Amino acid sequence: MSWLRSIRLSLAKLIAPRDYYEAAHWSPRRSQLPGAGLQSARFDASNASLYQLRSKSRYFEKNSAIVNKLADLWEQYTVGSGLVVQPASSDAAWNEAAAEWWAYWTELPDISSRQPLGSLLAMGARGWFIDGEQFVLQVRGESGMPRLQFIEAHLVSTPPDLASDPNVLDGIRVDPKTLRPLSYYIASQPTKTTQSTWTEVAAQYVIPIWEPSRPGQLRGIPLLHAALNTLHDLDDLRILEMGAAKDAAKTSKVIKTTPEEFNPATLQAVRVTQSIPTSTGGTMTVDRAAYYDSVLGEDKVILRPGDEYNQFATARPSVVTRDYWRYLDEQVCAAVGIPYVLVYPDSMQGTVYRGAIDSAASFFQLRSAVMQAVVLRIYQYAMGWARYTQPALVDAPADWKNIRVTPPRAVNVDVGRNSKAMLEEIAGGASTFDRSYAALGLDYRQELRQRAEEAAYIKELADEYDLDTSEISVLLKERTQATAEPPATGTANPDEADGETTRDDEETSNANA
Repeated sequence: MSWLRSIRLSLAKLIAPRDYYEAAHWSPRRSQLPGAGLQSARFDASNASLYQLRSKSRYFEKNSAIVNKLADLWEQYTVGSGLVVQPASSDAAWNEAAAEWWAYWTELPDISSRQPLGSLLAMGARGWFIDGEQFVLQVRGESGMPRLQFIEAHLVSTPPDLASDPNVLDGIRVDPKTLRPLSYYIASQPTKTTQSTWTEVAAQYVIPIWEPSRPGQLRGIPLLHAALNTLHDLDDLRILEMGAAKDAAKTSKVIKTTPEEFNPATLQAVRVTQSIPTSTGGTMTVDRAAYYDSVLGEDKVILRPGDEYNQFATARPSVVTRDYWRYLDEQVCAAVGIPYVLVYPDSMQGTVYRGAIDSAASFFQLRSAVMQAVVLRIYQYAMGWARYTQPALVDAPADWKNIRVTPPRAVNVDVGRNSKAMLEEIAGGASTFDRSYAALGLDYRQELRQRAEEAAYIKELADEYDLDTSEISVLLKERTQATAEPPATGTANPDEADGETTRDDEETSNANA
């Protein structure tokens, strides 16, 4: 029986569980994934693929309410009403002059419109969301003053005569060794009578508004790319459901009659005409439809004895259908990283809601950093010209490029509660200024220096106008009183004397949390 034992051992080895990733093996129980493979990012996002993705993304921006709302939220929390720029060099006087000139220049910085910089940045953020990228060209006006020109993504393309050039990839000339962009080819907008022409612009004069997701990626992909098919399906479902609802909304009448009353051969004649006796003893055929039209009007129902009349009713769309629509809407929101509750505010358990909002705040903070980097390059370009041409800015300090960019207010479900918690953590030593300001994308050194400058300026104004600092700043009054008043002896709550809290306090604390 030794041979039987060896067979059993061999079979046991064959069927024994092995350590491997199930997803790495094909299974007949699952469909074959199309296009699953490994290649560089620039091959995944070919020119033809990007054309289709951007075309669909722009279509849904024009025709989808949820896409418009998502784009509005993206614009609101990455740029807001405009990223506030404050010069932050080591020369305070120069900073003040630079801020004044910057405010003047940002009123009309665009060479092709009369929009302020805040509106242009909002447009750039929206283009980034819909098309995956947008470009800002550093150009000069007729007077030589620096200007900006915003370019849509589809206008950066490869000229036909360079289609076979291996170093020109989707409108970008790259270094053959490192693939670093060297220049961009910008196409003019074709008209009915003219063809597009291309202009090569050096990369140092082009500011791309985008965020790559993979190494070697040269062009931006619409942020809706993972949701486009879902949006298409959702659009089809709603069109079909709306068609059914419109059909059901029409006046649909159902008349039931007994079998012996239904005679196909005579039904049409009976319905249309009828013989009635005359006063002379004879009969006369009359048009029943014309008679009842004159008596009852067009909206009428005429029944024979024994007939039953019902109005067709529908309950569409059903609750299940609406729930499925909501599921698809949630999928679209998840695809772009924006919580569903921001698009459709709804009742939700408090801690879950705060978790979603905090996640959204971090998400938009990272995206806003991209727009802040764009503003930094625009500032350096404009101020780099101004410091040689404007008398008040000629003696620029060595660190003239330093600025502070204030991002838009983050998504927040309870500003007061979160602010109070942050201040209590700092006061109790559980957090630091560095950690708190870093969460807002700010440098604590610059912020504390700014606070000190503001406090010193308030005191200077108070002395100049013979005022108390509290008349200018309530905060300074509170601080003065807090340092002047001696600490209170004893405790207001006897239960806190030995470090204990009452059961009611614990329950209240848990409820507030």
